[in-house]
Amino acid sequence: MAETRGKRGAYIVLFLFLGLGSWILIATVYAEAPLFVPRQCTNESLSEGCQPFDGVPEKYEIYAVLDVVVQAANIVPLIYVALHAKVGNNNRPPVIEIGVFFLLGVGAAIALAFNWEVTATIFGEEHSVVIILATFVGGAVGSMSMVTIWPFMSFFGQEYTSAMSAGIGLCGLVASGLALSQGVGQCIKFQAFAPYYPVADYFIAVGCIVLLAFASLVGIVLMRRRMGLRAALLGASSAGGEGEEDQSKQLVRHEGGGQEEGEEEESGEPHTSRMRSLSAGEGGIIPPITVPFADEEENKRFSSIVADENYVAMPNTPAKHTLPPFRRALGYAAAIIFTTCFLQYGSLGLTSYLFDATEEQYQCNLFLQTLTFNLGSILGRVVTAKLKTFKLHFVLLVQFAIFVYLYVFALLHQNGVFAPAALTIVLNCIFSIAHGYLFTMVFLRMRRDVEDDKVAKASRYCGLINQMGSLVGSVVTFLLIHQHVIV
Repeated sequence: MAETRGKRGAYIVLFLFLGLGSWILIATVYAEAPLFVPRQCTNESLSEGCQPFDGVPEKYEIYAVLDVVVQAANIVPLIYVALHAKVGNNNRPPVIEIGVFFLLGVGAAIALAFNWEVTATIFGEEHSVVIILATFVGGAVGSMSMVTIWPFMSFFGQEYTSAMSAGIGLCGLVASGLALSQGVGQCIKFQAFAPYYPVADYFIAVGCIVLLAFASLVGIVLMRRRMGLRAALLGASSAGGEGEEDQSKQLVRHEGGGQEEGEEEESGEPHTSRMRSLSAGEGGIIPPITVPFADEEENKRFSSIVADENYVAMPNTPAKHTLPPFRRALGYAAAIIFTTCFLQYGSLGLTSYLFDATEEQYQCNLFLQTLTFNLGSILGRVVTAKLKTFKLHFVLLVQFAIFVYLYVFALLHQNGVFAPAALTIVLNCIFSIAHGYLFTMVFLRMRRDVEDDKVAKASRYCGLINQMGSLVGSVVTFLLIHQHVIV
């Protein structure tokens, strides 16, 4: 049992780092953004070593510009999903796609490290071309993870799914930690701020993190090849205290529909885990093992789904309930994830307009707003491992109410009216907790409400709709700022 727990722990760590690689590049760009906005120096702060900076060409609009660039990268998963619908295989784990985009993320981080200050004139206006292009690549890495990593995780138990989702949430926390180590967001006298180490070192560290995520993906594949299915995919079942020997009684190989010689009988205890099927793929990554249901009718249904030598089943979410029609289940999930992402990323471009830029604490407040935005997201994802409600619209109402608050005070920015900074930061954290919770629960709901052979397809569509909601939200905010409705 100790060995089994050790293997489970190794897989949890690998899935955590797998999720971390998804949005870490974008999170670190936002965490570094306080260095991109203009810095002003008073006579007193000049004597203390203040380093004036006119800012990148986009000035205070940089947050909104980055937001739009990230969402513009949604064209990549849109093309991918369209092509996948024509020629893709829903039962093949998208390992190659995930790995390729991680490597692209490493390249973008290196480009930022050495060329982040490079600008160019486009349509008569100067722009930070390297920051924008690298952010687009980072957005493509993150948005592709929504339509590749999540479908990949639909074949795994809830424990591993929560670990991967927590890794996604950790992106912001790790980015904030890196920025703090650099001195970004120090809350003493922001005018006297100078980074403790250069931007180049910061983004080299980011590239190493993305490379670690790629290594974790390779590690998952290699461990599955070496150790087989049993220890890798029985996370939820083994938590109940069963030993590896007892769990192995549930494993049988399908060979012509019969049982293998010497196979042990079921213990008679109800087997309540749902099953998933996953193709071994051309590379033969996964051995063709399946797990029987205690219910004979379920065995027949499952057998009709999978083909011998091509599929492997995995314990998943708790006992099934009556499944709703596929379109209704997907429609509810799509409405929730589109709305929560619209609200979340529609609020991100407002960051620099929620605080008084004339205060000494302005840069500190920008950093804390970004920190709570990221910290809340991971908290919302983590609590799904213990706290669950599938009535997600109630949580969505809380997020919507805070969104209205943020928008109102962003609109009042031009009149010099600001809410207390501490209140805005706390509400922003609650706002992000709601988003992280809703985001993860939508995918867990798919595992509960959708038939086994359609979960990967449903997860892929939800991942795409997630990105569409983010795109619409960020574009709406950008247009309001660009048209000087919010100034």
